[in-house]
Amino acid sequence: MSLESVAERYAQALFEIGSEQGNLSALADEIRRIGAVYAESHELRSVIENPLVEEGPRAAVLAELATRLGASPITKNTLSMLAKR
Repeated sequence: MSLESVAERYAQALFEIGSEQGNLSALADEIRRIGAVYAESHELRSVIENPLVEEGPRAAVLAELATRLGASPITKNTLSMLAKR
C-alpha cells in the first residue's frame, strides 16, 4: 500500500470525525500547524522519519509537539496512532 493511499485513509477518517463533531475547521487548522512545524524542522523530520527511533520516543516527541501547539485530543490521538505505524 502506498503512502498516499494510507494518508488518504487517515485524512478521510479525520474529516469524518471533524464533520460529525462539528469541529472540522479546528482540526484542519491543527493539522496545518503541525504540518508547518514538521516542514520547517529538520530535527523533527529526522526523529519521525528515522526507522531506528523506536515507537515510544517518536510518540513522545509528537505528543509534546501537539501539547505545545494546543492540539485537541483527537489530533493528539491521531498523532499517537501515526507514531505506532
